[in-house]
Amino acid sequence: VAEVTEKQAKEALGLKLLKAALADYVKEVLKPAWKEGNINKDAYKAIVKKVVDKVSGSLQGHQIPRSQENVDQYMAQSQSKIAKLVQVLAYRNMIMILRYENSIYIHYGQDVIFHNLDIRHDVFYPFVSGLCREIQEDLILRYEWLLN
Repeated sequence: VAEVTEKQAKEALGLKLLKAALADYVKEVLKPAWKEGNINKDAYKAIVKKVVDKVSGSLQGHQIPRSQENVDQYMAQSQSKIAKLVQVLAYRNMIMILRYENSIYIHYGQDVIFHNLDIRHDVFYPFVSGLCREIQEDLILRYEWLLN
């Protein structure tokens, strides 16, 4: 039986503290979308898990904070990047693109935000260009898939 070194124990504790801090922060960022009914319980849980796994999994052993103070410092430095990731994942879960006969409908939560009777590229692409890059790519892929 291999013994756990003090370094490994601190790393495990740090990772546990980081995951808890990440989950709390993601829940805070998602709270408005949840309250407005734009995401359901399954999407909420999936986004929290995906962000925690992605962020914690991207760290090498030496990058993992080993104390609550280091976790707090990491979170303060990384909040904007984490918030952007949460927003992109939440948006992808809230948006739905549908084709019905010759119409395209884009729903965001419960609202129709785009409706184009002619499925014209000259209307769709300018609409999408106002969104962040990750969401643009996702919407364009869905749109082009619908046209095929």
